[in-house]
Amino acid sequence: MKKLFATFYAKFKSRGLFFQITFANVLIIAVAIIVVASIMISSFSSVALEKEALLGKEAVRKIQSFTEEKYNRAYNLSNYMHTSGNVGSYFSNILSDPSYAYHYDTIKFLDNYLLSVSSSGSDISEYILVTLNGNVYASPSSSGRTVSPSFDYFTYTPVQELLAGEDNMLITYDAAPPYISGTSGSSPEPVVSFIGKIFDPAAFPSRHVVGIYIMNIPISAFDEAYQEQASLFKGELYLVNKTGHILFSSDPKEEGHYYSSAEQAAGKNTTISEANVGLSGVRVVNIVSDAMLSNDIYPLQLQMIFVLIVCIAVLTLLVFSLLKVYNRRISGIAFKMQEIKDGDISVRLPVESSDEIGMLSSSFNDMCERLDDYIKRNYDAEIRRRTAELNALQAQINPHFLFNTIESIRMKAVEEGNMEIAQMLSLLGNMFRWSMRFDEKIVYIEDEVDYISSYLQLQRFRFSDKIDIDISVPDSLLDYGIPKLVLQPVVENAIMHGLSAVPARGLVMIRAKKRGRDIVFRIADNGIGMTHGELCALRKSIAGESADGRCRIGLKNVHERIQMLFGEHYGISVASKKHRGTLVSVRIPCMSKEEMQKNV
Repeated sequence: MKKLFATFYAKFKSRGLFFQITFANVLIIAVAIIVVASIMISSFSSVALEKEALLGKEAVRKIQSFTEEKYNRAYNLSNYMHTSGNVGSYFSNILSDPSYAYHYDTIKFLDNYLLSVSSSGSDISEYILVTLNGNVYASPSSSGRTVSPSFDYFTYTPVQELLAGEDNMLITYDAAPPYISGTSGSSPEPVVSFIGKIFDPAAFPSRHVVGIYIMNIPISAFDEAYQEQASLFKGELYLVNKTGHILFSSDPKEEGHYYSSAEQAAGKNTTISEANVGLSGVRVVNIVSDAMLSNDIYPLQLQMIFVLIVCIAVLTLLVFSLLKVYNRRISGIAFKMQEIKDGDISVRLPVESSDEIGMLSSSFNDMCERLDDYIKRNYDAEIRRRTAELNALQAQINPHFLFNTIESIRMKAVEEGNMEIAQMLSLLGNMFRWSMRFDEKIVYIEDEVDYISSYLQLQRFRFSDKIDIDISVPDSLLDYGIPKLVLQPVVENAIMHGLSAVPARGLVMIRAKKRGRDIVFRIADNGIGMTHGELCALRKSIAGESADGRCRIGLKNVHERIQMLFGEHYGISVASKKHRGTLVSVRIPCMSKEEMQKNV
């Protein structure tokens, strides 16, 4: 594989630059198209997931709402039966006296009660009341099904489970209730049964069971509630009771079986969500598998991939066709340039278009026309260049001549006894010699302090000793490096702008201190200072936020030099108060001269 790649790369490098650029552009555009297509496919998949999640939630909500409404109805009817003088009381009387079951008042009351229950909702297929001693009372059936009065309900497994447990109500599924006969001998429709205990209200608060009730809801009623979402919803829906048995499912084959999330999702990447139905212990489970979603988005993915391949193929064909055309035109230019290289400057290119290559051809022709004139004028230009170089050499001044001249003037001043002039010339010579060291951009702090001392001594002569100088730099800092001529503009600014207008004695104080990994110089004066507005304007100008022409350019240059060398953490900062003086802080990194030179 590595050898194959090396061979391909060698062939690629051997092709022309125009081919390489074109190939790179095609590759970049193809990658961009693939990335965009991938993002679109991913987005469509996400939208499909969100859509399925919403449809699943709606299906869950409908089944949850329908089941909760049936549970609440059964619960409310149960509570009503347990009020004094109601079904519970009648059943208690029947248990005490079995003949009471045949009294007119008992039969009339129970018939009216059952009639009111059956008329309150068409989705109740049967509502059955059974006393503990076996008397059966059933509501009239609207579906033509018959409730068996001779069936022993207390041998019915769900009833036995109810009476053996602590719960007051049991919700269960029955595919063919044994106590119901279908129409024309057919099997009865599957139902969801709400089976509950009937208590003697007179025995309250103890729970003395006197009978049971059964409220059947046909599976078709649940299916109708779910059917609106069935055509859109691709997931699986389960209504599971407290014991884990499936009461209703979007797949009828699952109804009545035991529900296990592990089994239902076995071998699938699935999303499972659940919702409880009130306090009934029943829950609605929604399962959506990735395979179901893939069936929806797979055709769309294939279409997008096909369009992607077609786009890349068309793009490649178009670009390489253009490459062939432009390559032919570029080759023509290269051929003519070879003729010029061989000495024929009379060649010309045909200008066939106004595009870039046409402009290049036109420029090539102009170059050829002017090349001959250039060659003719080259000799005269060479003579003028050499003459200019000679004049420049003659105009140079040897710095040593200036040093010697200053030294001669100083010695003359010494001979005439003018020691002040002699000292000033000595200081000036030292400063001039220092400034002419062009090859040094980083110096020792000791040398920079000596230069500042010479400068301040000259200024003292200028101001007739009205300036006091206080320089204190620890010896431990003298061997560190500093950019050359960083402190002098700051000191000059203190004298020219701070002390020149002060009638009293001026003071320039220079301090240096190491702070962490930095060295901070503090140059303070007792001059006229600045107002708050002037200080803000100066700070903005130094930071480059203002183009104020009145900016003290020396401070700005120092700040920019330091930040260019060491970064934004370093530079100068200014503090000042009117008639109180000004303090300028210069922060540089604590480095040796050799380390600092690496940043230059």
